[in-house]
Amino acid sequence: MIEFYDALKKSKAYRLLQNDIKNSMAHAYLLTATDEEIIFPLFRLVACRIFCETQSACLECRECHKILDGVNPDVIELNAEKQTIKVGAINELVDSVHYSPVSGVLKLYFINYADCMTGEAQNKLLKTLEEPPEGVILFLGTAKPAALLDTVKSRCRTVPVEAFDYQTVYDEIYALTSDEKTSSIAAACSEGKLYVAKKIASSPEYVETFTAVLDMLDTVKKSSDISEFIGSKKAEKNTPEFLDVLSVILRDVLASDINDRLVLTAHVKDKIERLKSEFSPMAAAQCIFVVNEAKAKLKLNVSVQVVLERMLFKMLEVKYRCR
Repeated sequence: MIEFYDALKKSKAYRLLQNDIKNSMAHAYLLTATDEEIIFPLFRLVACRIFCETQSACLECRECHKILDGVNPDVIELNAEKQTIKVGAINELVDSVHYSPVSGVLKLYFINYADCMTGEAQNKLLKTLEEPPEGVILFLGTAKPAALLDTVKSRCRTVPVEAFDYQTVYDEIYALTSDEKTSSIAAACSEGKLYVAKKIASSPEYVETFTAVLDMLDTVKKSSDISEFIGSKKAEKNTPEFLDVLSVILRDVLASDINDRLVLTAHVKDKIERLKSEFSPMAAAQCIFVVNEAKAKLKLNVSVQVVLERMLFKMLEVKYRCR
């Protein structure tokens, strides 16, 4: 499995945790990220840093391999499969923290998808979070911290994993694919989420959707063009992705008017320039709002065809009104 450890080592979150390891660690941490899949590898990287024979998270020594293989008895991981965490599982955790670490150093507990804990399970964990036995450190990971009780959050040091910048995502995906176009699309459309970028890069349909969005912007110039586009069903197969890509391209049209270096879809920069002549900054901004409205309606199970048709009519109206 690809874990993006190199990128994580450069992250602010890892540097903060590494500083704590060198100085003084808290007894409980809450790791948060919008990309929930990045939290588990961050925990393992931190565990490697603590147990590594070279104290560098080398990922090569025997101790690092034990953690990466999930066989270090002092590194206990719960809920790898994202299931409901009931009070029984937390009871077992609370009982086990009183056993001394096998290594004689530390015991690390990681509760992945901590938002899956029931209220009863969270309450059961409170005392252990507040006063764990000496040598025990607890980590909770979640993309939904609002789902945790305030009493749980208040007992943890929160460490947010920030979104990665475009170049970092591009470099990581290019290292996997050796494809500039795919890497550019993935980096532009992933909102800084490495695992989302990996999914985009591994999906030929996403690249096709990106092309379909550009074709639509090139061909839908008047009301009569909308019916033809809707009839082609180019947007209906992957409508959420279609709207995401449309938002990114409109965002780049808007950004290019400010500074060309802000454009993320660099591989189609010439097309962005052409679209800039059709969409004024005000039009691009308002069209992004129109696309977001369409996304909201899709979540309400409104007909895809109706949503797309209304969105395109509104975009045409905005484009011509804001000339």
